[in-house]
Amino acid sequence: RAELNAAAFAAIGTVTPVTDVLIGLVWGFVMGSEILLAQTFGGGDREKVARVSTAGVVGTFALGCIASIIGLALNGPLLALLLGSEGDPVIFEHARTYLVIYFLGMPAMALYNIGCSLLRSIGDSQRPLYFLVASSGLNIILDVLFVFVIPLGVAGVALATVLSQIVSAVPLFIILFRTDIPVRLSFRRMRPERRLLQRIFLLGLPGAIQSSIASFAGVFTQSYIAGANGNQIANLGGYSAYSKVNTFIKQPISSILAGVTIFTAQNIGAGKTDRARRGVRVSMLLSLLVTIPLILITMLFSSSIPYFFIDDPDIVSIASRLLTVLSPFILLSVFEGHLLSAMRGAGDTFTPMVVSLAASVGLRQVLLFLTKNFISNELLVLILTTPITMIVSAIVSYPFYLRTMRRLTVPTEHKQE
Repeated sequence: RAELNAAAFAAIGTVTPVTDVLIGLVWGFVMGSEILLAQTFGGGDREKVARVSTAGVVGTFALGCIASIIGLALNGPLLALLLGSEGDPVIFEHARTYLVIYFLGMPAMALYNIGCSLLRSIGDSQRPLYFLVASSGLNIILDVLFVFVIPLGVAGVALATVLSQIVSAVPLFIILFRTDIPVRLSFRRMRPERRLLQRIFLLGLPGAIQSSIASFAGVFTQSYIAGANGNQIANLGGYSAYSKVNTFIKQPISSILAGVTIFTAQNIGAGKTDRARRGVRVSMLLSLLVTIPLILITMLFSSSIPYFFIDDPDIVSIASRLLTVLSPFILLSVFEGHLLSAMRGAGDTFTPMVVSLAASVGLRQVLLFLTKNFISNELLVLILTTPITMIVSAIVSYPFYLRTMRRLTVPTEHKQE
């Protein structure tokens, strides 16, 4: 455990906003491919499904390479912005090591994500789950190997993340090239049509902008955490541990939301708007039933869970307090996420972008500034700005969701007449 000390742990948690800035570019294109592919598949055009699949893979790989180059060039300035002029130099060096390795592996990780997306788009959610479990399990094994057996420290954690996805991508693409499925890939067809690339780009651009700007704003949010009262390493480490648990609790929601986007897109493509709306309601109930027990367990064992990541008492204390106070607010992401995901599946990717950026970026940054300068610079008080923005986003999203679904119902009814 000496190799992965408190500073190294804080550094690994700190880099998330930096990596997410560029992952957002790739994610937007993947999402655009997924939406167009699901709508095409729902409409029954199998020949076009194969063409969209090819365009998605080629475009995603190209964006992964671009994001890799940008990340390698800008990781230093982004970290300096995140940690501030008086940031801990040890955290800076650990974080920079992690980012260099991570960005080198980004093209391969982009391929892994688009591969899973292709399978989900045609309703095959089982095999992406198997690959996710295999990738996560391999990541854990490699973490242990590269940190405790071969003491590579932070570099070992980054290598474990990259290698686990590269190894998982190999059998995934064997399936995509050799199995007789609608999204089967072929080297002969690796000449994507410019029109399809443009369509995917237009569908995915709002999501890419949303994700990248929100992640870039996360760099500023991390700077508020780094500058909060108390020890910087303890604050960043505690927030990192809290974020890891928070991500774990929200993972079922994220998986269900991905299904909501695809389910909505397929039904919209098939002209079944009412079925798409019923699916959103059922999915929302399912998410609540899955998430509430996880939240209760987290709150009950909040003082013990952080020890899975680190045994530094200051970090554990902060993480425990954040888990106790903030975990119930995860339920807000169920309502907000379902409304925005359904709109994306319906082909309206612009409105979710505007709503999310206005709340999670604009409003949150204003609240953080006001809180720090006029209310309190305590970490917990600063973090409480997050649920406030989620409440606003959920309230604002609902009328836009209704408008989108009503707009789609009209042509469907005329078509039936």
